[in-house]
Parts: sequence; C-alpha cells; structure tokens
Amino acid sequence: MKIQNLIKTGFLAGLIAALLNLTFFFISTFIGSISKNVLLPDGNPLSIAPVVMSTFLSGLVASLVLFALSKFTENSIKTFSIIGFVFLVVSMAGPFGTPNLPT
Repeated sequence: MKIQNLIKTGFLAGLIAALLNLTFFFISTFIGSISKNVLLPDGNPLSIAPVVMSTFLSGLVASLVLFALSKFTENSIKTFSIIGFVFLVVSMAGPFGTPNLPT
C-alpha cells in the first residue's frame, strides 16, 4: 500500500463521512432530537465544529493506522477491521454518557 493513496482515500472517506454526519446532525436538530441543552463535557453546546472535526480527523487517522498495519502485520485488513470495531464500540460511551440527551 502506498501512503499517498491511503491519505487520498482517507481524506475522501473523512470528507464523505463528515458530510453525512452533518446531514444527520442538521436533521436531528431540525426534528428536535438535539437541542441546545445537549452539552459537551467542556460545557459548550454541541455544534457543527466538533461533529466535522471528529469525523474528518478520524478518517485521516484511520488511513495512517492502516498504512502502519500494512507495514508491520501480515493480515492488515483483518487487524484493521477488528481495531475499527473495538473503536466503534468504545466510541458509544461518549453519546451514552452525555447528560440531557433525549431518549
């Protein structure tokens, strides 16, 4: 795997994921699922900046992790998939731990 290809792919995946996440954010805000009462751990209300940054940067970091795995492991795709699943499960702690979320 070439680092240039992975960074391009990670950039594109991060961009698409950020756009989809923004779409879900705006729909959720519009229908009232997310209100100004939803506060982040630092006390600020949830806005588009953390949504975009966390989504986009995750795509870039994931592409770098895949590149590193391809250099040091034999079955990088399988290892990457397992790591991705673990991060998916762990990432649910944030939304479920946020106070004032509607259920």
